[in-house]
Amino acid sequence: MRLNLSGRFSKLLPLLAILLVIGLAVYFICGNRAELVKLPSDDLPSLEYDSSETDPDLLVPGVYKLLEDTLQLDVEIKAESGDDESIEVQNLLLAWRKLPDLEFDYDIEEQDLVAREIFALDQLYLGQALVESGRGKQFKKWQDSFEKAFGDDESGLHASSLIKDIDGFYRRDNANWITTQGYLRVLLQAYMLKPSSDLENSISVLSDTLLPIFKAGPPPHTAGLGPNLQHPLISTMEGYLLPPDQEEVPLIALENIDFWLLRQLGAFNPEWEDIYKTWHNRIEDYQYEIGMPFPPEGWNTTDDTAMPLISSDFQVDTRRLLKTSLHLAEIRVSNDDFIAFILDEISNGPLALSYHLLNGSGNDYTANPALVAWAGRLGRAVDNRSLFEVAMRQLQRNYISDQASQFFGGYARRDQDNRLTIYALDQVLAILAMQ
Repeated sequence: MRLNLSGRFSKLLPLLAILLVIGLAVYFICGNRAELVKLPSDDLPSLEYDSSETDPDLLVPGVYKLLEDTLQLDVEIKAESGDDESIEVQNLLLAWRKLPDLEFDYDIEEQDLVAREIFALDQLYLGQALVESGRGKQFKKWQDSFEKAFGDDESGLHASSLIKDIDGFYRRDNANWITTQGYLRVLLQAYMLKPSSDLENSISVLSDTLLPIFKAGPPPHTAGLGPNLQHPLISTMEGYLLPPDQEEVPLIALENIDFWLLRQLGAFNPEWEDIYKTWHNRIEDYQYEIGMPFPPEGWNTTDDTAMPLISSDFQVDTRRLLKTSLHLAEIRVSNDDFIAFILDEISNGPLALSYHLLNGSGNDYTANPALVAWAGRLGRAVDNRSLFEVAMRQLQRNYISDQASQFFGGYARRDQDNRLTIYALDQVLAILAMQ
């Protein structure tokens, strides 16, 4: 007796075909994933912190909506060929926008209430926020827009800003390694959270672009006073006057050295490992010998020594201190004395825009949401809940809760004419601090 199995097999064939397709897809996906470059570190300290008390589900979407409604715009950028051609780029962030003073600004033009500049840094922090919040589709659109707007085909670097000319078109300005490093940082974070061959290829290209620049320096991009102001300081007297023949020394601002990025790039080219170790050794054991417990601001590559980026009044920029400390915290190098100083300052009100290198006295305590957000992010990176929570409370003092306001849901400041102003930087840093 023969069994008739053809009917059963005919029913199984479609199922087997489906299973075969799924198996092949899993094989190729897992195979490709296994072949992708593995990063030395799969974490970022500032992402490990629990921010549930900031209620990001309520606040962060409000900030995103504010960006979309008031600061995002589509622009026309002049082609690099110099002819009349242009390219259109969508959803870039203006640097700032203001509300008119109803009493005094009765004849003010709309063009005077919006910035003519579009800064790459604002876009980079937005890209980082999209990565960290898992907004994959929006990030891909952001990446395409950023490359289109700021990429310089000739140098392979990226511009720091777009400037609006009188003809209404924007032009790229100042292609440089710092902006390119910032863009590469965003791509590395995206790759760390969700590796892909497209991201790997983009990172490899930018790594190859930046490697010779870092091997050669990178080039100094600011200046400090020297040699008489090299650490330790030669004088602790108040009102000390600099010698009239003192010359400026070219320096690299350490706020622009992304130590976490240097470490990660070692996976793409072993030469980055030596570069990372060199920079890590320069700052890991840095000790302030005189004055306040501030991180080094500048590095003199000629003499291989740290130097402050200050004038004769010994004031140091708070923004630099926070950014440098955050970059160090991301490779788990922390200065407890500096953290304690910032916590004490922010517990008593807004952070000063600068502090005296010797006695810590502040200059200009104008409320600045960006500084507070950086402090909050630093609190997360060093796992200091007190600093994080106090910073978040300070940040809310600049929150616009008036639903009738055009700036509702965002973080605003007052300009010198008392106009309410929103800066893109304040909004994107607030998102990074909270989410």
